[in-house]
Amino acid sequence: LVLLNFFLALLKTIAWIHTDSLAVFSEATNSWIDTLYSILILAGVFISTKDPTEQYPEGYRRIEPFIAIITGIGVIITSLLIARTAAQTILTGESNVISEVSAITVLAFSGLTKYIMYRYCIRIYNTTKSPIIRAVGVDNRNDILTIIVALTGLVATSVGFNVDAYAASLVSVAILYSGITILKQNAEYVLARSVPDDQKQQIKNVALDNEKVEGLHDVRVHYSGPQIDVSMHLEVPGGLTIEEGHEIERSVSEEIHSVCDEEINEINLHTDPKSLKEWEKS
Repeated sequence: LVLLNFFLALLKTIAWIHTDSLAVFSEATNSWIDTLYSILILAGVFISTKDPTEQYPEGYRRIEPFIAIITGIGVIITSLLIARTAAQTILTGESNVISEVSAITVLAFSGLTKYIMYRYCIRIYNTTKSPIIRAVGVDNRNDILTIIVALTGLVATSVGFNVDAYAASLVSVAILYSGITILKQNAEYVLARSVPDDQKQQIKNVALDNEKVEGLHDVRVHYSGPQIDVSMHLEVPGGLTIEEGHEIERSVSEEIHSVCDEEINEINLHTDPKSLKEWEKS
């Protein structure tokens, strides 16, 4: 991905120099930013796959959202710089685009390449559930849209409609949306946001489906980095043996793993005799 982004950035920069198109310039800038954060992502993936240590017993997976946040910030800054340049061009009316077939070809080739990269990232994400890979996939998808806008602006300019700066403005908006999406999702990972209500209810239903579980309390299901932590107390009949209580916890844990679409980091279950109702007194 790093080499592909670098190659596309180089091609777009050459096309921009030849055409003086602001839309092509915005695409070139976007690709250079893509190249820089691809390097960050490569480092993040390398660190996150290191084996757990005594100091970090859960490994380094939680570093991924932080890398993705840096990616999102970089994308947002890029969009603002492009928007500023586009606004200045619109206000001053200074636009001297020299449309060339070569630039149109470069953008079309970039769009095809980004689509291939997008499909690759989605395939990897479906296997790893990595937020870094998802962030790259989202950015590649939005890059396809921005390329289409830039390409449309360049073609329109070539037939006499001077809309280059407006096309660049639309590109900046799409890039901004991409950055905000990446930033929001990964900030939620870092802040350990609770999972959506329907997903939480699904997990509760799995526990209640066990014939020995008569109720639940202190249910917490939240993100731990890109993974999920599940914690709940199972209300069971009194008088069960330790082995029976353990079997209930094991069975419920396995069922939760089987229905949860997202990767689970840890499940903490505790059995409480329902007759005591200690949780109601606290």
